[in-house]
Amino acid sequence: MSRSGAPSIRVALAAVLAAAVVAAPAASASAPAAPAASASAPAAGGVGSAYRGKSSQGIAVTLSAPSGSERTFRYRASMKCTDGTTWLDDYFTDRVIVRGERFSSHHSSERGAIVTTVTGTLAGKQAHGTIRILERFSATPTAAGVTPLSGTGTIRCQSPTVRWHAVAR
Repeated sequence: MSRSGAPSIRVALAAVLAAAVVAAPAASASAPAAPAASASAPAAGGVGSAYRGKSSQGIAVTLSAPSGSERTFRYRASMKCTDGTTWLDDYFTDRVIVRGERFSSHHSSERGAIVTTVTGTLAGKQAHGTIRILERFSATPTAAGVTPLSGTGTIRCQSPTVRWHAVAR
């Protein structure tokens, strides 16, 4: 298998994630639209605010201000693969609903080739939680040399359980 780092995985991932944006809008790799400001938006510093912070891997995370009953959580994580490679995945953006100051989201796409799980707790100006990502790739490259995502793939790229922390802005 000819692959250094994961450039062929990134090409396959970009194509698959572009398709996932259309097929599964709840989890996509595109950046969330900036929330519109409104006169009724709560003052910064509470559970009605947007949150920004970092993961334990030092990677930026954001939780948008509420839009109706939903927020968007944007995150990514570095993963280690069973073929010995490591790489930093592109950003994912999940729509989440905060209930009782908590949220969780579990998405599976591409027939299980990508599985993401995030959790979060909001407590006034602070928010924290966990991120976990698993991606599976075929060990057999395509004619173009791309190692495609595959729900039954034998190459597994997985993040550890990554903790994140953010503050209201």
